[in-house]
Amino acid sequence: MTLQPLPTDFVLSHVSLTWREILWGYDHGWINCKGLTELATRRLTTNDPTPPAEVELAGLVVGESSRARALAEELASQERPLSDEVIKMKWLYLILRWLFENRERAADPFALVDELYTAFDYPDEIAPFVRYMPPEDDYAPSKHSKTENYDRMLQHWRDYLIAAEKKFGPSLA
Repeated sequence: MTLQPLPTDFVLSHVSLTWREILWGYDHGWINCKGLTELATRRLTTNDPTPPAEVELAGLVVGESSRARALAEELASQERPLSDEVIKMKWLYLILRWLFENRERAADPFALVDELYTAFDYPDEIAPFVRYMPPEDDYAPSKHSKTENYDRMLQHWRDYLIAAEKKFGPSLA
């Protein structure tokens, strides 16, 4: 199972993204050119007046990905700066949510969580469902079955997603 890129409809239906955030996702392979053009297309109906770069980006075809990135960068430069850490955590939420909702398709979803933990610089928020991290409480995995341990980690994952959804909110795009 590959995680990259995430489906555009999934991304745009779960959070509201600024151009800076979508550009970060594009640069890191989490969304493709279709994601850039789709966001621009959706914004055509909500932005008044619509920036010319957004109109041009909405009209691009798949083969024009280098132009799409330049236009997205132009739009991002017009927004207020955001910290990379905030952007990374929003994308981590999106990735983990997509993985959680599609975990049956993965041979070992927690192996992918372990990889994301490393790739995103070991965020404390997801440590409770990283397999090689020790429990933060008195829970002793060796005294429980494999199924009980799996269910417990799955519940920590659910808890993270609930908290992160409150933080990042539903999509406005």
